[in-house]
Amino acid sequence: MMAQHHDMKFLMRFCLRLTIRKYPDSFALSLLNGHNAFYKGSYKHALGEYVRGYKMNPDSDMTNLFIALTFLHIACQKFPTKRQMVIMQAVVFFKEYQRLRGNIQETSYNIGRAMHHLGLYHLAIHFYEEALKTAPSIEGDETFDLRREAAFNLSLIYRSSGNEDLANHILMTHIVV
Repeated sequence: MMAQHHDMKFLMRFCLRLTIRKYPDSFALSLLNGHNAFYKGSYKHALGEYVRGYKMNPDSDMTNLFIALTFLHIACQKFPTKRQMVIMQAVVFFKEYQRLRGNIQETSYNIGRAMHHLGLYHLAIHFYEEALKTAPSIEGDETFDLRREAAFNLSLIYRSSGNEDLANHILMTHIVV
């Protein structure tokens, strides 16, 4: 276990040195460093790496998603003094992600999940319902169909508000095997 931790720590430093010295304009290494920092819980460092990647390729839908998720995690920590501003920045990057990726099931589900995480249930319901109405991006393959996940999360919201009937209706409509 300790060997794996040491190897990961070494890999992180190796990638960081590679990025800074040899390949300062490498989009992939910037995202890799961001992912490593995000994984370790160093969200501010991850944000810096993702923004560096964003400057190299602002039209990357995934980079916008990564930045939005990082802002979301920063907003959920104890110390942000301007939590509303951080949430607004996350929403801006989520909307840019949606614009670049298209109004598809995946984007609706991801934004709904983010709003659910923040406790903004009225917005989460809207995006989950959108995901339920939208066909999956890849037809015929249930692996990429997010309707069950959206329906389950929607039922959790309804159940937590005390509306058992609507929660059960959603589950019976979308999840019954």
